[in-house]
Amino acid sequence: MHDSSNSSMKLLSQITEELGSGLKRFRPRLIFWMGVSRLLPSNAFVRLRALCYSCAGCYIESKVSISDHIELLGSGDVAKRLSIGEGCFIGVKVTLALDGAITIGKNVAIGPEVLMHTATHKVGGSARRMDLNIIVKPIVVEDGAWVAMRAVILPGVTIGRGAVVAAGAVVTKDVPPNALVGGSPAQVIKYLAPE
Repeated sequence: MHDSSNSSMKLLSQITEELGSGLKRFRPRLIFWMGVSRLLPSNAFVRLRALCYSCAGCYIESKVSISDHIELLGSGDVAKRLSIGEGCFIGVKVTLALDGAITIGKNVAIGPEVLMHTATHKVGGSARRMDLNIIVKPIVVEDGAWVAMRAVILPGVTIGRGAVVAAGAVVTKDVPPNALVGGSPAQVIKYLAPE
């Protein structure tokens, strides 16, 4: 009987801890406006969808087109960590992990299924290789850049003004302005003529 009581108390303690942790991540404003965004059909009402993200707390300038629901991940108030400049286009099924800030400049194109992640981990010992403490590094995509379909942008990367990230590239380090990069890890393929 005593063991059963201890087990019940331990279970209740675990449930209480989990609920407390979950409530810290509960963001009703973001959940509501992301829900409204999900109700809109893909590739339609692109400016209205941008307005939804603005109402959720993201900084979104004018003439931004968001083709589909953006998956916003991370802890805390993730919406405040996203900034999208004027005239940007965001494709379908984009995922932004916003443990740190993601700043997207003006006239940037983000292709379908792009993933940007602002958190990483140190490599731990052999008992657990992934250290559980996160390291947050912001991502910046400068004006006029194009991040093509299914590219992955890792923490701490800056994509330079007018640069192009090829489809499927994995970007692990900064991309110079007006560079075309591709591959995994992404390397400079060539430099593009500035305007």
